Amino acid sequence: MPDSLAVPLRYKPELGKRRDWGIGIVGAGAIVEAAHLPAYHSAGLRVVGIFDRANDRAQRLARQFGVPKVFGTLDDLLSDREIEIVDIAVPPSFQEEIVKKALRADKHLLCQKPLSTDFSQARLLVEEAAKAKRQLAVNENMRWDPAMRASRQLIAEGWIGQPLLATININYWENWASWPWLGESDRLTILFDAIHPLYALRMLFGEPVGLFCSTGRSPLQKERGETRAIITIEFANRMTGLLLDCSTNPTNDFLAAFRFDGTEGSIKGTLGIYYDYPVGRPDTLAFTSKTSSPGVWLDSEIEGRWIPDAFVGPMAALMKSIEDGSEPENSGREHLKTLQVVEAAYRSAAEKRMISPQEIT
Repeated sequence: MPDSLAVPLRYKPELGKRRDWGIGIVGAGAIVEAAHLPAYHSAGLRVVGIFDRANDRAQRLARQFGVPKVFGTLDDLLSDREIEIVDIAVPPSFQEEIVKKALRADKHLLCQKPLSTDFSQARLLVEEAAKAKRQLAVNENMRWDPAMRASRQLIAEGWIGQPLLATININYWENWASWPWLGESDRLTILFDAIHPLYALRMLFGEPVGLFCSTGRSPLQKERGETRAIITIEFANRMTGLLLDCSTNPTNDFLAAFRFDGTEGSIKGTLGIYYDYPVGRPDTLAFTSKTSSPGVWLDSEIEGRWIPDAFVGPMAALMKSIEDGSEPENSGREHLKTLQVVEAAYRSAAEKRMISPQEIT
C-alpha cells in the first residue's frame, strides 16, 4: 500500500492498441445520442454506420456525429464488410433476433443490458456466440463509472482493509414514460435500474452468496412494475451490502450516495447521473485510511461522468478482447452472473426468503 493519501486514481477506460475497429450501431434512441455516440467520438473510435427503423432519426444522428453511413435495413448493416462490431441499443425484446443474425454474419457484439429478460434465453445467446467463435460483451457501463472504477482501485490496493459493509442509496425520480415499453413491463426497477449497482457491487466485492429483496410500487404510478426495491446482500467473509433503489421521489431532493467501509478505512461519494439524468453531475469521491492518516478524509477530483464517459469502457474492453483473444470483464458469460443476482432478487421478493443466486439455473 502507498504511504500517502495522495493516490493517483486510475479510473478512465483503457483502450487497446487498435482503435479503428468498424462499429455499426443498431438503434438511434436517446441513449445512443446521449452516451454511445458522444463516448465513441471523444475516444476516437470509428463508427461506420447506424440503423434504426425510424430512419429520419438515424439520419439526424449521423449528421450530428459525422457517421458516414445510414442503413435502410438491418441486413444492409450486417452485410457491410467494414463493420466488425455490432453495437445493439434496442429494448431486450428485439435483441435476440439481432444477436442471432449478427452472429450468422460473423460480427462481434456489444449487447444492451439486460441481454434478455429470460435467463435461459440469455444463456442460449451466450452459448451461440461461443459456438460462432465471436465475442459477445454486454454494456455493463457502470463498471466504468468514474467513482466505481476509482473505488475498485482503492479497495484492491488495501486502503480500507477487509471490506465489511457496502451501501448504495438511490432515491430519485425517473420519467419511465420516456420508454413506453418499460411502463408495460411487469419488471422495472431491479431489471432496468438496480441492475447497474448490482453488477458494480459484484465487480467490487465478488459474488453474493445470498440476498433478501423487498419491492413496492407507488399508488400513483401508471407503470406495472416495481419502482422501489430494498436488497440486502451477503458476500463471502461475512461482508454485507445494502442497496436501496427508488425511482418515484416526488421532490427535487434526490440522493445517490454510496459508502464502502472496511477494517482500515472507508470510501464515500455520490453518483452524479441520478441528480439530472441523462446530463447529471460529476461523481464525487472521498476516502480515509487509518493506517496512513487517521481521521483525514481526502476529497478526490473525479473527471468525467457516467454518461457519456463510462460508455467508452464496454466497447474498449470488447475491442481489446478481440485483439488479444481474452474474455472481456463485461462478457456475456460474466453478465449471466449479474442476471442470476437479478433473478434471485425477484424470487426473494416473491417468496419472502433469502435466496442464493446460485439457485438460479
